[in-house]
Amino acid sequence: MDDSQSSDFLSESTDIFCNSPIEEATMDGDTYKSLVTSTKFAFSSIRKDIKNTSFSMKFSTLLEDCSACITQSLDLITDLLTGTGFKQNILVEYMNNVVCLLQSLSDLIKNVIESISMACCSMKTFPTVTGQIIKLVFTHCKDSESLYGNKLNYVEQQLKDLFRSCHELQLTYLMVLEKHIIFDLTEKEEQDILTSALDINLKIGEIVQSLDVKTMAEQWKAYTMICEKYSHCLKNKRIYSDCTKILCSVVTSNINTALQENQEDKIALRSLKVSSFTIKILVRVCNTFRQASIKDHQSIVELLLYVFVNNEAYLLTMAGKSLQFINLFNNNVSSPVNSLLAELLVDEHFVDCICNYNANKIERDDKLLGLILLVIAVIRILLQKHADESLNVPKYKLINAVYSLLPYCYVWFNMGLRFKCDKPSRQYQTYGLYEYVLTHTVALSAICNAEEIQLLENKMMEAILSTECSSAMFSSNLWLLIARICTRQYLQKVVVSLCELYQKLEMTKSFADSPQRVHLSHTISALFETMVNEDKMKLYSMFSIYENKNLSLWRCLKLYNLPNEAQMNAEDVVLDKFRTQIQNLTATENTEDINCLINTIHLASTCSLVNREEEMESLFIEAWMKACPKNTQHLVKSLDAGTLWYYRYIEALVQLTDSMEHVFHGRSTNVIKVLHSVSNIVQSGYKELKLLLINILCKLANFETSVMNKHVADSILTQTFSKLFQDTDLNVKNKLFIMLRKYRTDVLDGIVSAIADGHESLRDTWDCFITHGRLNRENVQLKDQLFHVSNFKYCHKCIENVVAINSGSVTIQKSVSNNFDFIDIDSLFDADSDAEPACKKAKLNSNEVELIISRLEHDVTSLHEASLIKENTFSFEHKNRIKIVCNTLNNIID
Repeated sequence: MDDSQSSDFLSESTDIFCNSPIEEATMDGDTYKSLVTSTKFAFSSIRKDIKNTSFSMKFSTLLEDCSACITQSLDLITDLLTGTGFKQNILVEYMNNVVCLLQSLSDLIKNVIESISMACCSMKTFPTVTGQIIKLVFTHCKDSESLYGNKLNYVEQQLKDLFRSCHELQLTYLMVLEKHIIFDLTEKEEQDILTSALDINLKIGEIVQSLDVKTMAEQWKAYTMICEKYSHCLKNKRIYSDCTKILCSVVTSNINTALQENQEDKIALRSLKVSSFTIKILVRVCNTFRQASIKDHQSIVELLLYVFVNNEAYLLTMAGKSLQFINLFNNNVSSPVNSLLAELLVDEHFVDCICNYNANKIERDDKLLGLILLVIAVIRILLQKHADESLNVPKYKLINAVYSLLPYCYVWFNMGLRFKCDKPSRQYQTYGLYEYVLTHTVALSAICNAEEIQLLENKMMEAILSTECSSAMFSSNLWLLIARICTRQYLQKVVVSLCELYQKLEMTKSFADSPQRVHLSHTISALFETMVNEDKMKLYSMFSIYENKNLSLWRCLKLYNLPNEAQMNAEDVVLDKFRTQIQNLTATENTEDINCLINTIHLASTCSLVNREEEMESLFIEAWMKACPKNTQHLVKSLDAGTLWYYRYIEALVQLTDSMEHVFHGRSTNVIKVLHSVSNIVQSGYKELKLLLINILCKLANFETSVMNKHVADSILTQTFSKLFQDTDLNVKNKLFIMLRKYRTDVLDGIVSAIADGHESLRDTWDCFITHGRLNRENVQLKDQLFHVSNFKYCHKCIENVVAINSGSVTIQKSVSNNFDFIDIDSLFDADSDAEPACKKAKLNSNEVELIISRLEHDVTSLHEASLIKENTFSFEHKNRIKIVCNTLNNIID
């Protein structure tokens, strides 16, 4: 066989649609020769009977004999090749017999259609038996390389003749099925014969794709023509499902061949060309069976996922393919697949298969990327053809699909894939997968009606009020982009609604330390910044800064977003409050006063300080001095539930320090004062405070100091960083190294070098982190690291009165837990309701209940052991509080 007829793939040849012919024992030589001789003679003598009434019976008998002869010949060839006594002349004889019989059968069929009309009722075996003969011979040709082995050269010409004669019979047979034979489709038997013949031809199509492209094209073109001709009676058959299954298998196999590493260009090109043609056949089949009652889209969906995984960004970034190959892939696979997808979108059941695909099952599979891009591809087609009424793509299903995928997208959003901009003027501009999904979702919202927009708003709100970060961040950015293309009135209504919601949620104590507060605050801030000044002033009046209940809200809105005049007025109010509260801060544990101060400090961090910088700096330094453990030692003996205010106070100061960086940068005296307080707090030993302060410590280390103060600053920094480097907690160590790398300068390098002198392990760890981004030299792939991170979700510690900072106010758990039950989203936007909302109770799952009970058992044991060690451990007030707790626990049991 020549190169065009060779094959390296699709080795399976078992017929999956029809039963294989009953295997007969191989005939002895005399019987075989007798049957071949009589069959050849019958072919020469039957032509004179074509117009006789007995012809049909004779033709059927001859067809069966011809099939038996060819089957026996191929079996004898196999026996001869696998046996020990190889005889070339006998092998050639067997092969010539098959060639002769195939040619005779083809010639006879041509004579028949020229002479009489062919009807299935009189030639019932023709469609299936002839198809089986063709399938059998093509399978033999397909397997010839492995079957003949080193004997292939002896029979190369005979194999070519075998293929050509079978190809000729194939063309004749397909022509008869398509144009000549008459099926009475009112008869079930003839329907079954047609269906069986189509099943056989499906398998032939699968076989010939690995033999010869021209033969494959002729087979599939004829097959689709036959399907189109009889489509009205094939709607309730499994033709569509079976056909698409094989076609998708052919495409997948060829794409896989083309994608093999170091694949020859010739083989890759051929495979892509075969894929292109087969996809076009798929489009015709889908169009033909558009009204079919039995449809299984699973094979096509899986094919689409496979193709969309191998998108241009993936092939370039992760597969390392050349631009030339990517262009070939786009032209031969990606573009035809988009046409196939557009054809399928007229079927809502197909859309459901995509939108309802279980992403959870493929979370760690590359198919997840394919699913993300497939959903976006559907959106793109809908955007281009949204006026086309034939498309059956409900937009709300696409919205649901996007939001069902977001919780699983963290890994692929961070893999560095880059997508080209569609606009010709920005052809060299690229953007990431996150932006790619976001922009298409915004575009989808632009063609949504009011009801669909309401659904989208609900989805965005549910995501923002969840603990799942990816969905919340996406929703916040999405809402901002939607607001920018909508009217001022829409934006104002949304911001007011979110502000009212924020104030309602403040009544829930656990909201203050929740991810939901972070998500909602960020969204409100971004939307408020987008508003025009006139509308900002309306909110400034609506939520007056003179009222204490609105101070926390303005932490979200941020004073620097106000027009200049209103901003200066608001800053005066805040600074006056700050000065009064910081001066009144004493050694008393008045939690309410301290919380008001913390709120004011947070609000002060949103000031732009256009006219009172010096006063703010003075208050700022005083606040840090009061925070120094040397000044609060009698208050903060241990970081626990009762002193949570101290953590929040430091947290507020860190935020204020970030916002004041431009004010006291270079004023070395004040920098030293802040460094002194920060250093003392870091060295106090509390992990939570270290994690909070490492960031600002690295920033302060890079601030300029005068020659006079440089020695003091270097001493403080060296001592503080030395203490941090000695910390054995992995979270602290990771945070430290990440921040050192983020703010890396010669100053920080000098500090690290000074500390690392004489500490070889520290130097090795630092070098490893700078080079590989890890504390050790384990070879961990980026994707694996991202999967590890994505497994961790926020989980609140829900305690009735205060949240103890013990291993963090927010722990990382391998389970999702939403603290707020926002089932009735609409009620939160009810502008007519002035009633105070019912306090939303935190819902606990079984794991969280187990954690709380375990913590309770541990704490009670500690109290009991303390009472045994020393008498009169508990004061009268302590004992009363313990009694209250016992009564509460008894009520739970009852």
